[in-house]
Amino acid sequence: MLIGLIIAIAAAFLLLGSAAVGWIGLRKRSLRTSFGPEYETVAQEHDSRQDVDRELLRRRRVYDRLSLHPVSAADQEYYIASWGHLQGEFLDSPALALRSAGELVSQLLDARGYPGNESGERLALLSVKHADALGDYRRAQRITEHVRGTSAPVPTEEIRQALLSYHALFNELMAVPGALTAR
Repeated sequence: MLIGLIIAIAAAFLLLGSAAVGWIGLRKRSLRTSFGPEYETVAQEHDSRQDVDRELLRRRRVYDRLSLHPVSAADQEYYIASWGHLQGEFLDSPALALRSAGELVSQLLDARGYPGNESGERLALLSVKHADALGDYRRAQRITEHVRGTSAPVPTEEIRQALLSYHALFNELMAVPGALTAR
């Protein structure tokens, strides 16, 4: 009887242990899936996968406490018209169109309620729901800063690619329940 009880207790511990390991593995796969390429970006900044997971969970907790809201119908029209205008500027002044796109996306982030006091934290919070567009958005920001900081010409194709990256995030931010589809 005592041996049977010991075996039952040992089996229960083994079962609980394997369930815990399975849950941890599932959580890690879930983080990798939901954060996509951002998982690897964060992994480059941290010493261990545990630190990466901790950071991504922190981002998710902070994001869940944000008071994000859809853009009003009037503001949707403004943003869509503004995007159309800056696309028209591209032919005459690609650099100006690029700077305008960066500013417009920043305004849209403010309107949605993303905190803007620290760009690193804003990017971290964006990674929770917009991880797939975030790498290209960062690249677009770097190109925009390069265009601002140099008198040397930047290839138009590079500017065009950055503009497309801004547009991808713009579309994601506009695609909220009740929002118009960006044209």
